Amino acid sequence: MIRQAIVSTLMAVAAADVAGASQISIGGCAGPTAGYGATTCVAGATTVDFNTATVPSNFSGTGAVFSGTTRTWATPAGDTSPYLAVSTTAAGVEDLKLPGIGNYLGLLWGSIDDYNYIELYLNHVKVDTIDGASVRAVGTPRGNQFLPGSNEYVNIMRAGGFDEVKLITTQYNFEVDNIAYAQVPEPGAVGLLAMGMLGVFAVRRRHR
Repeated sequence: MIRQAIVSTLMAVAAADVAGASQISIGGCAGPTAGYGATTCVAGATTVDFNTATVPSNFSGTGAVFSGTTRTWATPAGDTSPYLAVSTTAAGVEDLKLPGIGNYLGLLWGSIDDYNYIELYLNHVKVDTIDGASVRAVGTPRGNQFLPGSNEYVNIMRAGGFDEVKLITTQYNFEVDNIAYAQVPEPGAVGLLAMGMLGVFAVRRRHR
């Protein structure tokens, strides 16, 4: 019954979608090892977990890989592995270029702040912006390093696709891990996003 309700909700949201709109869902799957943190449930997605303590070559910008928590960056709740902090000097931008056009992005977003932004681009044109306020659970304090509502695995689907992602923060900090991206065939995208999300689940809609 719960699975049917979730799939029905996802299909209704997808049917109501318009070009340029992103569909945001909350929920991930357990990582392969203890302390890995939540990760994508989408089979076949490319996942960057930063566990080599380096930033891959298709990333560029102000970010750096850290472990643990300091006054200016904090490990996402439930994650004891290395992660990416978008800035080491307050404001910053980290740019991810996909090898082709994708329609799915997933990431473990730690201590979600309202001044954190995700921008999606296609052919150098910005097609959507998602901010922390639209993702953080209602009533949850922003920037909290421990509460589930401020530390979420966030799934973003955009039917029109994107080939570049910018992670932006205007203050300390924007911490992420287990970034995943894929081109999910339609209409299979709805089913893949529904898989593994039978626990705490929410669908949140975001337009340009």
